[in-house]
Formats: sequence, structure tokens, C-alpha cells
Amino acid sequence: MKIPEKVKKSRMSTIHRYLQLTLSLFILALLYNFFIQPAYITSGGVNGIAVLLKYNFKIPPLLTISLLLGILLIVSFIFLGKEKTKGTLVATILYPLFVYLTSYIKLDLIMEDYQ
Repeated sequence: MKIPEKVKKSRMSTIHRYLQLTLSLFILALLYNFFIQPAYITSGGVNGIAVLLKYNFKIPPLLTISLLLGILLIVSFIFLGKEKTKGTLVATILYPLFVYLTSYIKLDLIMEDYQ
């Protein structure tokens, strides 16, 4: 049985999208651990809230990120439906995992305050 060309292109497009999403989440996790968290940048969103809670209440960023992304996943499912939430589900699982894994990579950057 031969698979139609349109279906092949659709599958490749989906695979390509998820590979891009995975790479983007990995780079975002690196940025979080190398720049945002060490420099106390509260950039907004989940990352900013995680930084604030870590330095004010000693709540681990991984816990904050996981909980907030879980809540956003539920909101996405309610308002956007099952089909649109698939990418969000992947991001909800991979981003905290990448933040955890990249937290063990040490990069010595000199951060000086020139005031």
C-alpha cells in the first residue's frame, strides 16, 4: 500500500515543527540557566516568576516552572482544545526537563554592575 504524497509531506512538516520546538526549548533553557537566573532578570512570564520566587522565597525554579506550565496547559486545553494543545503538552514536559538538565552545565560569566 502506497502512502499518498500529501500525507508524507504532512508528516514531515509535523516532525520538522516538533524538532524546531525541541531545539527552541533547549536554547531557552540554556538562556534561562546562563543569563536570566544568574543575573536576576525578571523578564516576565514563567521564567520571571521563577526567578522572583527563587530569590525571595527559596522556591526551586524547576518546581515553579513545572507548576505554572501545568496550569497553562490546562488553560490551553480548556480554551484552545485538544488539537492546539499538543504542542503545549510537549513544551510543558520538555522545558522543565531541559532547565533541570542544563542547570548542571556551568558557565563562568563575569557579571559586574557598573553603577
